[in-house]
Amino acid sequence: MIDYIAEGDRLVFQTEIKPLIKSGQTCERELRLRAFATRDEVPALFTMFPVRDGEGDLIGYGVVTKDITLQKEEEERNAQIMAKAAHRIKNTLAIVQAIVVQTLKSARTMEESRDAITKRVSALAAAQDILTGAQGSAADIMSVVAGALAPHDGGNGRMGWDGPNHRLDSPQAVGLSLALHELATNAAKYGALSGEAGRVDIKWHVATNGEFRLEWTERGGPAVTPPSTTGFGSGLIQRMIGPYFHGKTTLEFLPEGVRFRLEGTLPVLTATTMPAGGELQ
Repeated sequence: MIDYIAEGDRLVFQTEIKPLIKSGQTCERELRLRAFATRDEVPALFTMFPVRDGEGDLIGYGVVTKDITLQKEEEERNAQIMAKAAHRIKNTLAIVQAIVVQTLKSARTMEESRDAITKRVSALAAAQDILTGAQGSAADIMSVVAGALAPHDGGNGRMGWDGPNHRLDSPQAVGLSLALHELATNAAKYGALSGEAGRVDIKWHVATNGEFRLEWTERGGPAVTPPSTTGFGSGLIQRMIGPYFHGKTTLEFLPEGVRFRLEGTLPVLTATTMPAGGELQ
């Protein structure tokens, strides 16, 4: 029998199972066994028990084995899911902490802080919802853009986008969602969306080698004056987002409107077949 137990588990048989059986007990353990035909190792639930005659005398031992390959594969998948979930939770809490701390530093009043924190955390939650719907590891850029812009659209078609759909990993999806939220918030307060005639366009391009470029362009709004200080939103856009895409960002406060450019890379061969382009209605 020992020949059919994988070498790594033979010590378990000798030190745990055998003593129990000799003492007349039944023993159940998970072992890796060698398949009779192929000699491949197979995870199994191994049960060994004493067999007695009608008078209670020991006459042998019985063995029952059950292939638990599917069970172990399911356990491994669940462990990976839990590890990814724990990593996402840790990252999300770190982002929330940064949002709260930096917003409190830059806001002028507690009411302003409360409003900004609520909206930023809501934007983060929206990004997490998209990731949850996509099993947590990636999200379509179209879904991220639409989700980030929806709360800021007035239903008048003044925000539009164009570009191929593509998968973003979890940090990229969250980072882009937060950046678009900050840009849209600024546009609604001071930029193209603060008046009646302004418009915002978002365009992006993904090359076959994975090079990625996204541009946010405002036009038709009031003349733009560069801010005298860098707040949380500008800091997030200029310093935090680029590394998620292994690239860089540029934020320009031009007289005709704010322009934002993100240049980086995306995983190759993950483009989807969903239609490109859209406009919030």
